Amino acid sequence: MSSRDWRAALEGRVFHSLEEAVGALAALILLACLLDTAWLFLSQFLRSLWTWLRQRLQRPLTMPRPAQSLSMRLSRLVVLVIVGAGLLDILQVNNKVLYFEAAAFSFNPVYQSLHQLDTTSPFPALAEPFSPLAFDAYMNQVRNWALNEGWRPSTLPVLTDQKNLLDLPRWAFAYPDLYGEASDRLAQTFIETFNFTLRECLEIELDAAPIPVDCAGGSGLSAALYETAQALPYAFVVDRGRLIESPHTITPSDVTPALAVEHRQDTIRIQAAAAQGDPQMLVMQETHFPGWRVAVDGVPVQAATTQTFYDGNEPKGFIAVPMLPGEHVYTLRFEPPGLTTGLLVFLLALAGATVYLRKQNGRPVERPPA
Repeated sequence: MSSRDWRAALEGRVFHSLEEAVGALAALILLACLLDTAWLFLSQFLRSLWTWLRQRLQRPLTMPRPAQSLSMRLSRLVVLVIVGAGLLDILQVNNKVLYFEAAAFSFNPVYQSLHQLDTTSPFPALAEPFSPLAFDAYMNQVRNWALNEGWRPSTLPVLTDQKNLLDLPRWAFAYPDLYGEASDRLAQTFIETFNFTLRECLEIELDAAPIPVDCAGGSGLSAALYETAQALPYAFVVDRGRLIESPHTITPSDVTPALAVEHRQDTIRIQAAAAQGDPQMLVMQETHFPGWRVAVDGVPVQAATTQTFYDGNEPKGFIAVPMLPGEHVYTLRFEPPGLTTGLLVFLLALAGATVYLRKQNGRPVERPPA
């Protein structure tokens, strides 16, 4: 089954109201509590039955009743059901505050066309107006340049001082004013400011194929796709002195594109060559989060940050790697900071809990005198 078939199958199971979503969540919680209570009752019953079978030859015993913890569990379950019913009733009364509806169009034709037009970048950078579909870009391996991805940390050492490298997407698109005039007007202003040129128009109807249509009179909903020649490549080689002293003057004609051999979620491999002479730097348009590790032909090297903008007084930007003369493979691997320490703490805690539980289970059970 293709990814499109999977998405079509899941579309029929999407919740279209807050009441449906909360109701399903409440049902799952209640089912989990019922299963947990049933397992508690069954385990205590089997334990009591085993005790009775072992002692029946020694003296007559009546079948023990389930432990008191079962009645406590049932009472808690009743309270949980009452509280859940109250919360569900409150949400049912106030669910008109939030509005849900099925999508009337899709940007997937734009994303598919991007991958056909831009074969040099593993994740084409695209500036698009904000809409409820803004996050669909990541599902289609397209970087939504205009979307604020949240926290972007500073990383030292920093190559430049108060001078920004150009951070501009190669692609941008605008579409009819479907979600408010402001978004479309901002997108059009961005396109005009950076001299984007019209590349093609695409229908954005649901399940539409990425087939260009007439920009002047396309049928149905359509989006206009633009391209700029000012954008820098995804990975490129540039003179180190130029990058440090005047990064804001670097244009695509001043750099040499590098080949992205592999691009996965946590690993990037770039093949690039540096000429003999002045030191060269390899720059990748990836935010330099703490945790990136760089190696050249398997040998670790120190990466730096070439800033693209200033947020307060914190330099933030892309990954820059000093290059060795000749052709080499540069590997970037992301390892979340503290992952090894967290795993060690987890394993120690798990071992301690296991030892404690084994000791508890090994203690003799004190029985009341007959």
